[in-house]
Amino acid sequence: MALRFMGVTLGLALFCVTALAAAEVPISQEARTHFSAGVSFLQDPDGARYEEAYREFKAAYAASPSWKILGNLGIAAFKLERDGEAVEAFKQYLSEGGAQIEAEERAQFERDLQTLQSAVVKLTLQSDPPGATVVDERIPASGSPIQNRYGALTQPTELGLHPGHHRITAKLAGYPDAVLELDLEPRQTLSQTLTFARAAAPVASSSGPVDAGSAKSGLRTASYVALGVGVVGIGVGTVFGLKSKSDYGKGNDLCPAFPCRLTAQQAQDRESFGSDGDSAKTLSLVGFIAGGVGIATGVTLFVLSSRKTEPAAQAKVVPWVGLGSAGITGSFQ
Repeated sequence: MALRFMGVTLGLALFCVTALAAAEVPISQEARTHFSAGVSFLQDPDGARYEEAYREFKAAYAASPSWKILGNLGIAAFKLERDGEAVEAFKQYLSEGGAQIEAEERAQFERDLQTLQSAVVKLTLQSDPPGATVVDERIPASGSPIQNRYGALTQPTELGLHPGHHRITAKLAGYPDAVLELDLEPRQTLSQTLTFARAAAPVASSSGPVDAGSAKSGLRTASYVALGVGVVGIGVGTVFGLKSKSDYGKGNDLCPAFPCRLTAQQAQDRESFGSDGDSAKTLSLVGFIAGGVGIATGVTLFVLSSRKTEPAAQAKVVPWVGLGSAGITGSFQ
């Protein structure tokens, strides 16, 4: 699009502060200050700063709504891809400026306006609940995203956007962000509602004080767990005890009395039976010990849970089994 850089290509003859003095709308000092700052941003030696210029021209027009501000405001809006605002600014500039706009300048603005109108997308947004602020990002195929912020959506609001892929993020206090991704085609018209869902309520902490009834119930449950572990331990000890006896018996059968005359295979088998018997014996002892500890702990906890006058304590019982060992760890809190 061949939009001109007004204030440079026309040598500041267009929209200079002096020209504002002749506008039909009285020009306040505040408007002059903002307008002058906007022109300075457009003429920055390091390159035009359109975002800052847009804010200044917007503030100038809010202070004194003169049509002569709208040309530069429209150009800044166009450069930021706020296409809908650029269209409205150019249309109003041409309409209100009338014969005061030179023919060549008018022809250029009309061409620029026609080009914008041939592509601008009209997207009507609303939020549920109302009041969300919106950040729009157009994500081009190459280069950095183009980002624009819009005010609160207190009612359905039409935005004029540049065609392309857009990510729209809406923010509303007390809610997670609502995100919408759209592929917008030239001259497309559509409506979207950004719906907010409340975040899940935090889970109440379980670390607070426990009343006596709950504590007693916890102790009673822990006692049953400990007793169960004790019974399992005794069972494990019994099983491995029987296995140990069986392995020793098989080894003794190969050599009932000394001296023994055994083949190499028989000697190896007798040694294997002895080793298996030793391992089973160790596991049997561990099982009986764990069973005894579990039963003792269970009985203790059961007695504590039956007391009526003392505040019950919280107990934590954790059975464990390791390589060649097993048992129970516990603590009272």
